[in-house]
This record gives sequence, C-alpha cells and structure tokens, in this order.
Amino acid sequence: MNVVDLSSSLSEQNSDGTDKTTPDATASGKTILEIVPDGDIYVSVGDDVNGTLGDDMNGTVTYLVRAATLEAMSDLWAILVHDANLHGQSTYRGEQIIEDETVPTGAENDALSPATLSDRGSMPEIFLPLDYHETIAITLIAAHHRNWMLPSAIDVELLGELAVHCRTFGTEYLVTQVAEPWIERLASSALERGCHRWLHIAWVFQLDCIFEAQLDYWIWHSTGNAVQAGLFGPELAHHGKLGRDLQGKGSVEG
Repeated sequence: MNVVDLSSSLSEQNSDGTDKTTPDATASGKTILEIVPDGDIYVSVGDDVNGTLGDDMNGTVTYLVRAATLEAMSDLWAILVHDANLHGQSTYRGEQIIEDETVPTGAENDALSPATLSDRGSMPEIFLPLDYHETIAITLIAAHHRNWMLPSAIDVELLGELAVHCRTFGTEYLVTQVAEPWIERLASSALERGCHRWLHIAWVFQLDCIFEAQLDYWIWHSTGNAVQAGLFGPELAHHGKLGRDLQGKGSVEG
C-alpha cells in the first residue's frame, strides 16, 4: 500500500502544461492519497469491471479523509459513512436508491466506529466505482478546507462532471465557491450559444444569468419565441448579465 502526498501530486502538470488533479493509481497495491494525515475512513474511486471490490480494483484511487467531515457533507454521504462503519465498507453505484434509509446522526456514527474498527482491525471504506477521481478529489478537498491542494484550472468537461457529481450527492454548496476562479477562466465557453453542458453547470452552481441566457437560447431554438429577445444575438448585446455571474459584481462592458 503506497501513501502519496496529495498536495504535491496535485501540483504536477500534464505534458500540455495543465495541472493534474490526481496521479495514476499504481499497478501493484493500492495508492492512498492523503487529504488529511489523521483520516479515519477511506473513499475509493475507480473501475469495478468484474464487480469485485477491494485492493484489486482496477484503476482505483483511494483518499484518506475524516468520517465526521464526510457525514456533514450531505445526507447521502452520512448514510454511506454509517454503512461503512457498520459493515466495514459501503458502495454507491449510481442507481442505488436510499429512500428507505434513515439518515444517521453524528452520534450514531461515532458510536459505531470504535467497536467496528477494533473488531475488523482496519479502517472502513466507501467505494464509488462509477465516479471520476477528479470530481471526488475536488469535493473532498473543499470539504476538508484544503484549498491549496486544488488545481489552478480545470476544463469545462471536468466542470460539467463536477456539477453532475455535486447534484447527485448534494454537495453543490461545498464546491460553488472554489469553482469561481475556474468559471472565470472558462468565461468564453460560457457564452457559447446552446451549450447543454453550461446549462447544467449554471443550474447546479446557481449561476442564474448564465442559466437564463442558455435557457433563453433553447426556448428560442425550439419555439422561435425568446424569453428575452436578442440575449444570444450576433452582438451578444446582453453579455454583461453573464459577467455578473463570472465576476460576482457589476456587468462587464462589451
């Protein structure tokens, strides 16, 4: 089992000069990325081709984090932490529905941890076999307030995947603030007319003006009736409305 300093790995760069978000998992053994050195639970993300969970998961990256921080992130995370403490591991595969489960309290999770850990002799683990390493890393780093570990920039594809993940797990509030610099860098693509990805990103992260602009375009495209005529016209006459989302203050001069 290899332990990697996550802050140093995030500062590495790809051949094109962009920041890496996570290193590749090693071929032999499990790679542990420490978000906090005093963590008490693992979160493993990666392939699960054969339906087998554990150290032999292909392409898996594992993060060392604090259970108390995870359970405070959202109701879904609290349930995953509870199940991991109770059974040694828990898995979320996307199609899993947890409507019948009661969200455990922090005290309930705390009561489970000592007995479970002493009996098993190892830390509990949460598996997310269908998610992306980068989206999990960003969310966990933000939740643990380790913002210096974040990449300086991400592309719009990853931002879109991050929006999907946050919407699923109810962690939009954690990521919205740390995503602001990335959104500013991607401002030009936010202005592309009819971008489905930006429509969803703006909806999840409450970028009201970007969402309104993209939605108006699709209403016009499908019906010929724009809610606000000209919002995505040739001159982008109202693009200052987008600027208030991208810069958090007054409109941008055209």
